[in-house]
Amino acid sequence: MPRRSGSDFFSSGPFNLTGLALAVMGPNATGYAVGSDQTFTSSLVRVSINGHPYSVPDPREIGWTDPIDFAITAGLNVPLVLDDMETSRGISNGQTTWFAKGDQTFLGELDQGIEELGTYFLSGPTFYVPYNMRLFSLFGVASTSVLAAVLPERDADRWVDLWTVAPFIIDGPSGVPSPYNDTSGGVLANTTIRQTVRPSHDASEIKFQLSNFFSTGPLVIQHLSVAHALPNASGVSLGQGLIDVPTSKDITFDGGQSGITIQPGDIIETDPVDFRVIQDRDYSLSMFLGQGQSHNITGHFWGETAWFLGGDQTSAPNFSQNGGAEQIGTYFLAAIEGKVNAEAIVALGDSTTDRAGTDIDTYVGWTDDLAVRIQNDPSTRHLTVNNAGIGANTVFHLPSVGEPAVDRLQRDVLNQAGVKYCIVFEGVNDIGSQNDTEIEGPTSPSTILNGVIDGYKSIIERLHAQGIKAIGATITPFHKPAYATGLNFYYTPGREQTRLKINEWIRTPGNYDAFFDFSAVVTNASNPIQMADRYASADFLHPGPEGYKAIAESIDLNVFH
Repeated sequence: MPRRSGSDFFSSGPFNLTGLALAVMGPNATGYAVGSDQTFTSSLVRVSINGHPYSVPDPREIGWTDPIDFAITAGLNVPLVLDDMETSRGISNGQTTWFAKGDQTFLGELDQGIEELGTYFLSGPTFYVPYNMRLFSLFGVASTSVLAAVLPERDADRWVDLWTVAPFIIDGPSGVPSPYNDTSGGVLANTTIRQTVRPSHDASEIKFQLSNFFSTGPLVIQHLSVAHALPNASGVSLGQGLIDVPTSKDITFDGGQSGITIQPGDIIETDPVDFRVIQDRDYSLSMFLGQGQSHNITGHFWGETAWFLGGDQTSAPNFSQNGGAEQIGTYFLAAIEGKVNAEAIVALGDSTTDRAGTDIDTYVGWTDDLAVRIQNDPSTRHLTVNNAGIGANTVFHLPSVGEPAVDRLQRDVLNQAGVKYCIVFEGVNDIGSQNDTEIEGPTSPSTILNGVIDGYKSIIERLHAQGIKAIGATITPFHKPAYATGLNFYYTPGREQTRLKINEWIRTPGNYDAFFDFSAVVTNASNPIQMADRYASADFLHPGPEGYKAIAESIDLNVFH
């Protein structure tokens, strides 16, 4: 288990480290690996600091990276790859270090690299050796090593979801910002949409799932590209409309076509593209639509900011500075798949899965925190985490934003790539429609209770038929105290009784394959009909960031073994 130590001890200013990676070195044209700027990209591995890929050590500070579980073999060369506005690669004293502009930590060969003799910011690695032995060594000519990830033995690489969103119907004129919502020439005619995503797993080859499922007209895509998202002045890269242009790659369709027409009701996949993505980093998809759409379009309200700009602007570095318009949501994008040795978890849920109660462009929902936990644990690093939450969605009852879970399960879970586990965290919106005084009818307590449980049973049966493990999650309390400021009209004594009965069913052995007791995690112990203050958002219907973090940390990762 190697650890790298990095030193900013003698620097006069902070060292803004935004990327760190290790890889096996490749030989240059003359056959030498030591001092080369070549790496075997298949071996590139991200290194984190305190659980994050970013760090800003202060002057006169020596910092350590997090430990990494890797096999080490003597005799091969390993570069350390850093990103601090420039990218530098170094082995040890007396060796050549290479520098290049931008984040090139995961490129096999530096683009326009410049070499210099010496070592920069690196003190040396420490290895934890089993049987209580500890070895301290510098990476040098006489003692260089290759690092290779130690992963659970699994099947060969296959296509697996790295990121998902659950699309539904969006009204084009109201769901798209002006002037791109003009219906005279078709909504989004001659418009580029840029949207940002954050994969939950590393991959070197990816493809995108695009959906025109709910649209009433064809979706004509003339140009599609993917690039690294760049942060704004505050360090935020999600939803900013900024890309690192040199990293941009075009994406094709149907074996090399630059564009495609997707008919209403269809969902398609792009051609695979060799493009390295790293878990917990942000990437932008730029989509140019030559022809506009009619009234209804396919998308998802909530989550991240999408940007819109007239013409083919797929290579434009900055939408906000070029007069672009912004809108919260995702458009025509349903999933990112990676060819990886992994299995997928999908969270099927409502607004509490869809990050309600958090700020836009933050990715601090419970599925996001779970994804970080899973990637930081060697025993679960083979898993991806995917979000299929829709705000105001129900298990079975209508009205529902998006189709109820029983109806969208096939599209949002069963048809997705590489799914092994499904966490079902739904039901509060069914309960919220309950009429406590109704004896019989579509909103009576018995109809809601039996409808939710029957919906669960149907979902579990269909998951099992496809070999997917069904995991239930208890519904969190929703009583709103007098001092709360958010809108929340859900609580009645009768609805609380329905919640408790549903949670009892979820906890009963033999119903789900396993369950996570999210309700127990966030409940106020002295007032169990509502969330604890520290875990609730302003409306006390949804958790806040601390509540989502507590939910993610409560999940027993052994369930996924």
